[in-house]
This record gives sequence, C-alpha cells and structure tokens, in this order.
Amino acid sequence: MLGETREELAGSEYLRLLGAPAEGRPPIVSLEMERRLQSAMLDSIGRGVIRCAHDVSDGGLLIALAESALYGGRGLRCPAIVGPVSREAFYFGESQGRVIVSVAPRRVPELQQLMASHHIPLYAVGVVGGEDFQVGSDIRLSLDSLRQAWETAF
Repeated sequence: MLGETREELAGSEYLRLLGAPAEGRPPIVSLEMERRLQSAMLDSIGRGVIRCAHDVSDGGLLIALAESALYGGRGLRCPAIVGPVSREAFYFGESQGRVIVSVAPRRVPELQQLMASHHIPLYAVGVVGGEDFQVGSDIRLSLDSLRQAWETAF
C-alpha cells in the first residue's frame, strides 16, 4: 500500500455499519502528498514496475484488497497486518491518498527505491495468489464465497 494511513475513522463505512453517528473530523486531504503519490505512480507505471493498482477509499484497505482479488480473480494472503495506527483504522479507515499496488517479487526493491525518492510511505500487506482471500487468522474466504457476499449485499 502506498500513502499515509492516519487514525481516521469518523464518518467511515465501518463506523456507519456499527451504528455510530456520522460525526467527527473528516479525513485530512494533503494536496502535496497527493501530488507526490501521483507522480510516483506515473513514474512506477512508466518503468513497468506496477502490475495493477486500486485506490483505497470507501470501506478502507480490506475492501480495496477484496475488490482487487475479485476483479483479478486471484486470491490474496496477508499476514496479520500491522500498521502505524490502530488495527481498525488500518483495515477500515478512509485516509485519503492511498493506493494498493501489486508488483512482481523481483521488482519490489525498485518500487521501494522509487517510493523513497518520492517520499511516499510504503507498506507490504500481502502476496497475490491462490484461491482464498486470507488476512491473518481473522479472515479466510474462498474467492467464490467472497464474490457471493459481494454480489448479494444490499
């Protein structure tokens, strides 16, 4: 995942589903960080480093990862993700200016170097492959089960 995650859950889909009122400070928008992120993305794409990308928005990181797994038809294995904020904020926060990307394993050092040169935070969150969507020991679903839940949600 590229970009900065903050302790920002106010107004999120996560809290809405828990029945919390839609109040509090909205996520911070840093136009400077967004400019650097987009420049880094264009640089990485131009060099052929990034295979695919998906923004992290409504629902947060786990929703973006699930969408990517479904669109790509490939599973995902993530260890228990540890980020710079609470687990809930890292999984479901809607901090602005974040993108998940996939790269070939041999290109990871190049991605790390590119992100460092653009001053973009980078977090390794998992490995693409297999038939399941797995996040730590908390979540393990077949892609078929994930697709069924996604397509039949209200």
